[in-house]
Amino acid sequence: MKKFKGKAIYNPSGKAGEYSYWACNFYTGCSNGCQYCYCKRGVMAHTWSDTPKLKACFKNKAHALEVFVAILFNKKILSL
Repeated sequence: MKKFKGKAIYNPSGKAGEYSYWACNFYTGCSNGCQYCYCKRGVMAHTWSDTPKLKACFKNKAHALEVFVAILFNKKILSL
């Protein structure tokens, strides 16, 4: 199995850090269709779509969940 190189769980910076110490983002795109959405016009607009899609670094939803759980326990965010 290819090793995961992305960040399933990360510490947001800037204004996003005001809302939460930890964040996770497995998808690109959004089906809400907000007219004011900055993602449609920003530097990442080429990766954005009106349909949420699992990021390419994950094989499938089960793999995304596996990476998420592994990182949670590795970073001691959760413990048994």
